[in-house]
Amino acid sequence: MNEEAAPSATLDVHGMLCPLPVLRAEKNLKLLKIGETLLVLTTDPPCG
Repeated sequence: MNEEAAPSATLDVHGMLCPLPVLRAEKNLKLLKIGETLLVLTTDPPCG
């Protein structure tokens, strides 16, 4: 069985350019507990 668990949180940074998506992701990751995951949605190719 190879199911992916749903992310614990989602961060939508569509339209933002680096380094903003990375900085926002870092800030949000610090709020998560060990074992939780963050899904980052971005349109900036260097970040994706």
